[in-house]
Amino acid sequence: MAGTPGTASVREARRAQRLAARREEILTVAERLFASHGYEGTSAERIAAGAGYSVGAIYKFFPSKDAIYLAVLERNALSLADRLRECVQSSGTGLEKLLAMASTVIRTVRAHPDRARLTFGSLAPERNSSAKAASTEALLEVYSTGIREGQRDGTIRAGDPDLLAYYVGGLVTAHLGVDAEISHRPVGVPLEEFLEIVRQAFEPRSQ
Repeated sequence: MAGTPGTASVREARRAQRLAARREEILTVAERLFASHGYEGTSAERIAAGAGYSVGAIYKFFPSKDAIYLAVLERNALSLADRLRECVQSSGTGLEKLLAMASTVIRTVRAHPDRARLTFGSLAPERNSSAKAASTEALLEVYSTGIREGQRDGTIRAGDPDLLAYYVGGLVTAHLGVDAEISHRPVGVPLEEFLEIVRQAFEPRSQ
């Protein structure tokens, strides 16, 4: 006897859950490998072996290694964007929220230093434009929201919020390379000093 429509829907939902779980498993393994060995040093074969799948099975979820890389970057960016939205929803001026967002990114990468390589990779100009869009669009949108709030309350300088958001992202990315706890440089720039640089860059101009 054929199953009822409701039974079929339950089976489809369970199958979708299993596929989603396998996809996440592949991305988790791929993230670790990309972070440790870089894009060029990570092969689809290596990802498949780490996840316990064949290369053919991997390609049922992703058409190429590049697609896996983009999915890893996008997953990390969306997770970080959720943290930044919490900063926007907190109390304080727009500038205070912008500084909180910048601090959150640095502290998050400090807590997961293996992801620093991926953060650089997502913004590096040599990667294709789709990679950049996939990994930064959500972050730029949240930065822009904070900038708009600061412009409304008078704590952030005038200018196109969407364009100014790129400057926030650029400053944060630059600091990842000189933060002592992330870069392991013998002499680095303290987080407080970096936040002061961001403050001075975005405060309204003196009349």
